[in-house]
Amino acid sequence: MDQKAVREEYLRRQIEGNDHGNLILMLYDACLMSLNLAKQKVVAKELEGTHNALIRAQNIIFELIGSLNFDAGGEIATNLANLYTFMSQRLIQANLKKRVDEIDQVTVLMTDLREAWQAVVTKSGQAKAEIKSEESKTALSPEKIGDNPKRQPPYGPGKGPLPPGTPPKRISIRG
Repeated sequence: MDQKAVREEYLRRQIEGNDHGNLILMLYDACLMSLNLAKQKVVAKELEGTHNALIRAQNIIFELIGSLNFDAGGEIATNLANLYTFMSQRLIQANLKKRVDEIDQVTVLMTDLREAWQAVVTKSGQAKAEIKSEESKTALSPEKIGDNPKRQPPYGPGKGPLPPGTPPKRISIRG
């Protein structure tokens, strides 16, 4: 397997193994890398490299727009779409003029959005962990076990369907 195929397989697994929040973070990171590369290419006066990096950043911004859920997100989703559109327009100008100023503007905005999204993902992950922890505590509580006939506690004195003080039956496995 050549190096490109290995890299593509790694990226595919990264994408498939992540939830929506982490995928958005990956898009922000990829966009920031493209913006950084574009800035380097502008400074080095590499026109084709600048163009390619800015187009990649724009494509990522279009993916971010496409990931918005306007039904659930309401005004926030609309505002993000407007901000992403503004950033895309700034990148078009940066590509036409080959100027760093527009790239810097978008980089600042993208960095702020990434930090905010990271906070949301972290908080969401903590909330999910707390919910799972609470669910597991509740699911294993004696009250819940008794309510569910399919889930019985371990057998033994004072632990299960045997009356307290009754020793469990010993079963011989010898023939």
